[in-house]
Amino acid sequence: MRLRRLFWQLYPAEVVLVAVSLGAVAWMAVRSVESFHLRRTASDLEARAALAMERIAVLESPRVPARVDALCDRIGRRTQTRYTVILPSGVVIGDSEEESATMENHAGRPEVLAALRRRTGRSTRYSSTLERRMMYVALPFVVDGALEGVVRASMPLSDIEAAVGNLRRNIWLTFLSVLLPAAGVSLFLSRRITRPITEMQAAAQELSKRRFDLHLPSPHCKEMEGLARSVNRLADDLHARITELTTERNQRNAMFASMREAVVALDGSGRLVFANAAAESLLGMGSRDGFGRHITELIRNEELLGLVETAQHTTEVVHADVPLLDASRRVFLAHGTTLVDADGKRSGTLLVMDDVTETRRLQQVRRDFVTNVSHELKTPITSISGFVDTLLDGAVQDPSDTERFLRIISKQAGNLTAVIDDLFTLSSLEAPQHPRALHLRNETLQPVLRRVLELCEPTAQPKNIDVSVRCPRDLCARMHPGLIEQAVVNLLRNAIEYSDAGAAIEIDVQRRDENLRISVKDHGCGIPAHHHERIFERFYRVDKGRSRRAGGTGLGLAIVKHIATVHGGRIEVASTPGEGSTFTIVLPEPFPR
Repeated sequence: MRLRRLFWQLYPAEVVLVAVSLGAVAWMAVRSVESFHLRRTASDLEARAALAMERIAVLESPRVPARVDALCDRIGRRTQTRYTVILPSGVVIGDSEEESATMENHAGRPEVLAALRRRTGRSTRYSSTLERRMMYVALPFVVDGALEGVVRASMPLSDIEAAVGNLRRNIWLTFLSVLLPAAGVSLFLSRRITRPITEMQAAAQELSKRRFDLHLPSPHCKEMEGLARSVNRLADDLHARITELTTERNQRNAMFASMREAVVALDGSGRLVFANAAAESLLGMGSRDGFGRHITELIRNEELLGLVETAQHTTEVVHADVPLLDASRRVFLAHGTTLVDADGKRSGTLLVMDDVTETRRLQQVRRDFVTNVSHELKTPITSISGFVDTLLDGAVQDPSDTERFLRIISKQAGNLTAVIDDLFTLSSLEAPQHPRALHLRNETLQPVLRRVLELCEPTAQPKNIDVSVRCPRDLCARMHPGLIEQAVVNLLRNAIEYSDAGAAIEIDVQRRDENLRISVKDHGCGIPAHHHERIFERFYRVDKGRSRRAGGTGLGLAIVKHIATVHGGRIEVASTPGEGSTFTIVLPEPFPR
């Protein structure tokens, strides 16, 4: 069905209504005037026929046609009326217009038939004799109760038709002169009615474009004014509601976007309906790319798909560790639960995945740490306990054994103290606010490196190892001198331990890329590449047997890493097996002195 504008439904209907109304009035007026004239003419003819009948009645009987015809001529000329006298047989014996002898029988004329039945007969028709439209009125001519004939009076209707025609023309001219202004008024009224509706339609279209600042003016019509007020109130309510929903959506999106957990929502059929940025990154899809697709098209992990399927068929929260079998080797803790709608019906599944790779790694490190600490502490304690038991069993009676056992006990106690001291150092360095890290200041590096050489000389001299230092005299670092000294000592002692006798070790300090770099380079056995990521973990040893023989605690490099961290720097390693290793402490540039 084709829709039309309201204006084209109102305006033509109003014009047609006016035209039909005016036309009906004009038609009724013309018909009324014409009917009035016809009735008046009929009454006039009836009176004339009655007068003529009285004149004929006074003629001597028998009434000779010639005398009747002459009387009709005389009366007709005076009254401008045609008179006809007809016998009951239909023979015309007198006529004021034609020769009665030549006229045809009139017994079949309607008005004559009515008069022969002793009623007044009337008829309007076209006269072929006079070639014009005529009105006929016939009266029965009754004498002493006997019907002797019919007297008919007739008159042409040309004057009436002319008058009615003139009236008709005037009425139609008046009709047109009234219709045109009425059409104009209808146009004005139609536009006045439809304009507020058109404005409301335009306002509604603007509302669909979120132009809530537009308001409809108040029309002059009470109903339209109420509608305009309702539309304006609706616009304000929509604006407030959409603003509220937009704020809630932005807050929700910001919340989901800032979450490191991947959040995925599925509908009842398992198709993706929501995913935050973390989920999009995890699923490897762009924004909106996977929406509407089934979860099996986006995830190939069998364990995760199994968890989703379990969550879809239970009301309980299900969770499991899900490893990703890709190069990242990440582990996610996935939680699956049922989504319900406002009616409490199941509407889908919510999947939350948290990257616990680092947590699981730290848990493993903690377990390894506990194991290593237990081992590192158990070894000297077992040794001390064993030799004490030996002494208590009687070995104390032999002075030479007693001295030897006590020296071993003293050494193991020293190792135990070293482990505890290193653990205490690490614990203090890992504190959220390390007390010494709060007092970093610009200091020259040469005095620190001189103390390092003095502390490590007793270890290097027996192996005849030459340690060289290259450091500009005025080079400064923003540091805690004691901590930097401890870090470089740990690196240098490791370099001495893993270098052959007569080898050379270089300590090089230089400024590069807005950083200060303190490098300790040896030419020892080197470290394989697969150990580089773990050598800074606590108690991690590349060569466990050699490390323990050297008396190390396994915490030296971990301490170095944490010292670099509290200075806002980092530790780097470059090593090739058989060629040596270079450990570099990278510190930020110092403040100007």
